[in-house]
Amino acid sequence: MSELNIRHLRNFLAVAETSNVTRAAELLGRTQTAVTKSIHSFEDELGIPLFDRSVRGMALTSYGEVMQVWGREAAEEYKKIALFIAPVVVQNSSGVERLIKMDISNTWVTAFLAIAEKHNMTSAAELLDVSRSTVSASLRKFEGSLGFPLIERTPNALFLTHLGVILMKHLKLAQRCLENARNELSSMQGVECGHIAIGAAPFVTTFLLPEAIKRLLKSHQYLEIFISENTYAANTADLRCGNLDFMIGVTQSKSNDMELMDEPVFEDRLALIVRKGHELDGRELVEWDELKEHGWIIPPRWTPTRRLFEEELNRKGLTIPKRSILTSSWAMFNYFLTESNYIALLPRSAIYREEKIGSHVVLPVHFLESRVQIGFTFRSSSTLSPAVHLLLEEIRKVAKSIH
Repeated sequence: MSELNIRHLRNFLAVAETSNVTRAAELLGRTQTAVTKSIHSFEDELGIPLFDRSVRGMALTSYGEVMQVWGREAAEEYKKIALFIAPVVVQNSSGVERLIKMDISNTWVTAFLAIAEKHNMTSAAELLDVSRSTVSASLRKFEGSLGFPLIERTPNALFLTHLGVILMKHLKLAQRCLENARNELSSMQGVECGHIAIGAAPFVTTFLLPEAIKRLLKSHQYLEIFISENTYAANTADLRCGNLDFMIGVTQSKSNDMELMDEPVFEDRLALIVRKGHELDGRELVEWDELKEHGWIIPPRWTPTRRLFEEELNRKGLTIPKRSILTSSWAMFNYFLTESNYIALLPRSAIYREEKIGSHVVLPVHFLESRVQIGFTFRSSSTLSPAVHLLLEEIRKVAKSIH
């Protein structure tokens, strides 16, 4: 699916605000004919009418109202770019001024984002199905227009400059807004479609998340759902730049992070888990001296679960056992639980199904008292698509049924 034309969007928003092509043309510094042609092209691109035309002016259709909501959010992302560029640069660069007003070439933007993703000119060209020289020329024109470099060239790869990172983040967030707009408009026409991207902690993929997705797909079978089980840090970075709609897992305080916010869904507790028939299974109480003699499989450093566990051990004067495997992979957790005498540290809800069938058990210990909040993490300023809201509601229902 091709990207929506950014300049057409700019013209649409101006007409939507003024309800009049003539006034919009004056604001944009363009001719009335050019703006009218742009609006028609934008409607043809979307395949729907955005305005009802009458002698009194241009009134938004229901489709136009949806497009305006998402378009405004995309426009805000472009405006935010100026906040990170020195005022003197903004004032002296007509290219920066045009960029933040969305008066920019789609070709330049898509080429830059492809290079940012692939870190290689040839790979970026293959991604866009164009020649390498086309991508290189687009980047050169984009950088020349702005007056500063976006890419640092090295013999082995291409890397984003500091300003390149900022542009990538906000351009991708704007792009995501327009994807959501397109999906919502399709749903209004009776076409069930949409894309949901989730960053998931490994333990929620054992039952909570797949069960919620299964329920949602019964009534919305054409949704495309992407699940990233990347590291917590990588998923957080992807959430910030719009690659993910939300994250689900152990939430943690983000009081100093204005970009992200949490929504707790239910309270869980950390548990030490072993397979049924493990030599420690069936004990009324397991002491630390016995636990530390076994191999452990635990989440990596800097994850919320690991941080809470270390804090608990520190309060008790204990340390992480030396025989530890660090992983965020549920497949690794499950293998070592099933095929060895390793002890796993996870929120108890991770083994909801396994406890029901009796394959995994929770060890009774006196030192582990941590309660954890399982929930969602969102971008603070984002608007969620209808498809995302539907999945969130299914997750809440599943969580309620198991707690």
